[in-house]
Amino acid sequence: MASSVTTKLPAAVRKLCQHGVEALKPQLIKNSNTRLSQHWNPPAIPKRSQSMLRKRAVREGTYGSFDATTGKGWDPAWDIELAKTGNGGGNGRIRLRPNKKTSRDRTREQRAQKIEKTMEDMDEQIAQYYMDRKAEKPVKDFEWYFKKHTRRK
Repeated sequence: MASSVTTKLPAAVRKLCQHGVEALKPQLIKNSNTRLSQHWNPPAIPKRSQSMLRKRAVREGTYGSFDATTGKGWDPAWDIELAKTGNGGGNGRIRLRPNKKTSRDRTREQRAQKIEKTMEDMDEQIAQYYMDRKAEKPVKDFEWYFKKHTRRK
């Protein structure tokens, strides 16, 4: 009894084998009878499943090639194609713009310039501060000593 045992591939892998990169991208449907004149269909393979397939290929060491018969691997050209189309505004696997970072990181250069600018004449400001403080103190003459050392009764 010679029967060929074929393993049933998951739906996402089957679609990837049949359609290739087109299964990963949303499709523009024109002149639809059921909807408006045109609309977008979501990708045949959801983004979560795409990410899981890609990560599995990296873990298994099959990233770099795709075998349509076994459904193993991930073609790096798919990453490039998804990045080119912008698949959802660049918020998928490949971010098209740099990270926003924290406010502290974004304003770091401005703060450094502000500090350098205030430090330029800091020695003169410190000297002026001490001169002002000394000018505010009372003059230590005879009257000052007399008032300080006499007791009130």
